[in-house]
Amino acid sequence: TFPRFFLESVHNLHLQFALAYVCNGGGPNQYVLLSKKLFVFDMDGTIYLGGIPFDFAIRCIRHLRESGRRVLFFTNNASHSQEFYYAKLGRLGFDPQPGEIMSSGDVTAAFLTRNRPGKKVYLVGTPELWDEFRRAGVPMICDRDGVLTEPDGKPDIVVTSFDTTLTY
Repeated sequence: TFPRFFLESVHNLHLQFALAYVCNGGGPNQYVLLSKKLFVFDMDGTIYLGGIPFDFAIRCIRHLRESGRRVLFFTNNASHSQEFYYAKLGRLGFDPQPGEIMSSGDVTAAFLTRNRPGKKVYLVGTPELWDEFRRAGVPMICDRDGVLTEPDGKPDIVVTSFDTTLTY
């Protein structure tokens, strides 16, 4: 197996080349990317690593916006709220705008409200995710700490997510 730093370097170099097509107008596939109006960026490990942004990503996203394209920041880490990610991306220099951040928790809440309206949900997840579900209108049968709040205690759906507060 390769060391992590090597794999991260290769991944970042690959991403730099791909984004160069759009941001610098170069490369044989430039027209494929130049015709796109929306660019979705995974967050951790793609545009930043931990708390360190990739400079090329900041420049590229700025260029995309200046050229009239939309960007969406996406994460599969549903343990934090949108407010957390707006603040983090702002600190890192990405200047996220309203409607530009989405997590797997947002997608799950949207699915539940559209496709399973009124179904009672028991969530194994962080209090921040519980708040996001509540704000989206998902009927919860537990409180932020996972304690049942319904007398019958029978959920229609159980949603599990990364939970930094779960203990056994």
